[in-house]
Amino acid sequence: MRRLPLAVAILAGLASAPAWSAQYRDVYDVYAPFSSLKGYQFLRANVKVVPAQRQIRAETIRLVIHARQGDVSVAVAGDGTMPFPLDATLYRENPAIEFNQPKGSIALTAGMEAISAPRLQFNFKLYDAMAEEYRRWQHERLGLLARMHMPSPKALLLRFPPAAHGAATVALPSGPLRLEANGEGELRIPENSEWSRQDPLITLNSMPATISLGMD
Repeated sequence: MRRLPLAVAILAGLASAPAWSAQYRDVYDVYAPFSSLKGYQFLRANVKVVPAQRQIRAETIRLVIHARQGDVSVAVAGDGTMPFPLDATLYRENPAIEFNQPKGSIALTAGMEAISAPRLQFNFKLYDAMAEEYRRWQHERLGLLARMHMPSPKALLLRFPPAAHGAATVALPSGPLRLEANGEGELRIPENSEWSRQDPLITLNSMPATISLGMD
């Protein structure tokens, strides 16, 4: 996906045949950059196990970590989330792991979304704050190769119920600029260095369902 919530396939096809296994660190390295987000105001991690086939229900998927102290079973929730344990001892041990699904039938995806509380008025600096925080997370948590494959923030993305006919008025020094949502209820307020300097007030005609970063 090229917009938030972004989903980047980190371990596509990660799954288990009867004799197939990966190592603990393979999955740890996916989850670790998306954990412990207490120092971030807008970020929300989105790491999921995604079945490649419709007949596979996420809640039937199990991951087993074959640790020295005994097997650790990790269940997948109906929405695809999985509470994978990030444990220093297991990381040093690096045991084998197995899924209870055939190889290639599921994927492990990881992504990050930046979301602000819905509001009727805000300044354009909201975009700058959200984009800066997202870029800071990338530099603090991801290596160079991973950052190269992540899309960049390019807009504020507002989502309205389609029937709301959402619109925004940007109070520019040259006069008000009106932006309207498309037929799907999405309205993009684009990145603009001049607006970052001016920091205009933006007023919406109705409450959006979400305010997030739009990515390209």
